[in-house]
Amino acid sequence: MSDERIGERGGEGGLTTPVDFFIFEVLPYLAIAVAVVASVYRYYTDRFSISSDSSQLLESRQLRWGSVSWHYAIIVVLGVHIVTSLLPAYVSSVIADATGFHLSQLTAWALAIVVLAGLAVLISRRLVNSRVAAATIPMDWVLLASLMLQVGLGAYLAFFDRGAAQWFLQIVVPWLQSLLSFNPNIQAVSYLPLAAKVHVLNALVLVMLIPFTKLIHMFTLPVTYLWRPYQLAIWNRSKRGVVEGGEAEALAARRRNFLRVSAAAAITLVAGALVVILKLSPPPPSTTPPPSSTTTTTTAPTFPRTKVTNVSSLVAGQSMVFNYPLTGEPNLLVKLGQKAEGGVGPDGDIVAFSRFCQHLGCAIGFQASGSPPPCNSSYVPQGPVGYCCCHNSVFDFANGGKVLQGPSPLPVPQVKLEVDSSGDIYAVGMGPPTIYNHNTGSTDVSADLQG
Repeated sequence: MSDERIGERGGEGGLTTPVDFFIFEVLPYLAIAVAVVASVYRYYTDRFSISSDSSQLLESRQLRWGSVSWHYAIIVVLGVHIVTSLLPAYVSSVIADATGFHLSQLTAWALAIVVLAGLAVLISRRLVNSRVAAATIPMDWVLLASLMLQVGLGAYLAFFDRGAAQWFLQIVVPWLQSLLSFNPNIQAVSYLPLAAKVHVLNALVLVMLIPFTKLIHMFTLPVTYLWRPYQLAIWNRSKRGVVEGGEAEALAARRRNFLRVSAAAAITLVAGALVVILKLSPPPPSTTPPPSSTTTTTTAPTFPRTKVTNVSSLVAGQSMVFNYPLTGEPNLLVKLGQKAEGGVGPDGDIVAFSRFCQHLGCAIGFQASGSPPPCNSSYVPQGPVGYCCCHNSVFDFANGGKVLQGPSPLPVPQVKLEVDSSGDIYAVGMGPPTIYNHNTGSTDVSADLQG
């Protein structure tokens, strides 16, 4: 499936929320602006504060274990994210193989453990060592809390979300590419799980924290942290941090001025962002159509109206396959025996979904509640689901095909159904997202689905 198509979404439910709009379209540019402007201001007003204070004299052994494991592991983690963003096709081919997928999972777990352990040591030293605690400022705690949240969410996704790699490749990478082209495509990111959205949000917060915390020492030149020799710090004064009165007062004044100016700039940028949101957020739907002579309307996707079967021929708990919108596009029609989202018929329990799994396009099978799939007897569904035996993705048929278990990054598309007075069931459209390897979001469905 082409990367650009994964972000397109048509039909009902295609609008993103204002929260998604702010996080994925406004905040990235806002975060970069705050980071760049405030960092430049800090450099020119208080350039000697951009290097990180050394605490080697306070506790070398604990710092060695925490700092080394943290820095090396987090650099590898960031490197993996960067390589995946630059070479998505190559990474996708690697994890498409079962061996590559399991090796990537084991690597992610190992890195998550090392990063968490290193950061835990760095936090504990500030809690346990009184001398280090005395040298800790409030922004250090803000930074450590944000880092722990980011690392914790990353570890959670690595351990408990089998589809994390897929949604990063198929949703986040295209979004990042659209940001670089200054044409943000935020449609598909609304499908991300909550933990992933918070992970992205907190990453942007960390970018904004750079000029206000010790994160700025990353940009201290020359960058020789990984290969420089062991440092020896010698204090020439009897007490650490003692400076002449005039010098201390001038330094404090510069820092206060930096914080005031930076806070004012941040408030101004946030206010501007809110204005942008109010201007660009989708307006509520109008009940009165605008005059055709003065407005240009977008044609809704055109889907054929195709008879599938009759209500009387269906048995609860059994499925049937039919092709729609074109020949060769199989779907599952099921009478669930319980009311379902988008369900039709007398009991609102008849639903249909594309049979293509959104992971790699394997065929989905229907499994009734309590009936294990033939390929995995250990999994007993608690409700009616679609099950993919290729990589064990599970979709909730009672709730719009939502993903219950990855690695599928997206829900399975639902077929829109109608029932006439005689009980005949018709397929009349496809809901979002698009069918795997096709684009059902444009106005020319017949051309779209030729593949």
